[in-house]
Amino acid sequence: MNGHELVWYVGYGSNTLPARLDAYLGGSAADSRFGAHAAPRTLSLPREHRWITVPHAVYFAGVSARWTGASAFLSLTPSPDSDSIARAYLLDWAALDHIATVENAQTEQTLDVRASLPTRPGAWALLPVEVSPEPHRGKYDAALRLDDIDGVPAMTLTSSHVRERGVPADRYRDVIAEGLRDNPFGVEPDAYLAAAVERSAVVRR
Repeated sequence: MNGHELVWYVGYGSNTLPARLDAYLGGSAADSRFGAHAAPRTLSLPREHRWITVPHAVYFAGVSARWTGASAFLSLTPSPDSDSIARAYLLDWAALDHIATVENAQTEQTLDVRASLPTRPGAWALLPVEVSPEPHRGKYDAALRLDDIDGVPAMTLTSSHVRERGVPADRYRDVIAEGLRDNPFGVEPDAYLAAAVERSAVVRR
């Protein structure tokens, strides 16, 4: 069990956009841009967020129930030549558990990410997600620990295996591009996403 009371959740893909994360934690209406999300009563929004890069490549695969087309994932294997842009959010563990539960479309349990968090950066562990034939359920089943930030654990969610590669829907790409627009690294969002789409055809775990 990790002794820290807080955790940095590292969001990539559409979760680089703070409004997307706020919909998970603060709720959103069915007719909103991000679809229906119940507002948890006991969760707080991020205390802080900051831009970082991680030495793992973003790729697109699987099927998104919300966006259609492929979803964004982060390679479990480090790719120092394909750093990804991410936004780290400082959260309570309960908020991270909620994000993991919603991302995996869990219906009968709340995931305890803290219990599954690897003890060292670079390692990953399976989350106990429900088995389902529906492709959008249980797809973010791996907790990948990244380098600590200010002495606090940092982690992200991805897939334990590379799913069928695909192309993201335009409206999903638009959300990711919006999230990347104010990145401080001088990276142009459309070029970054085009490289990720091209990489998806050859990505390896």
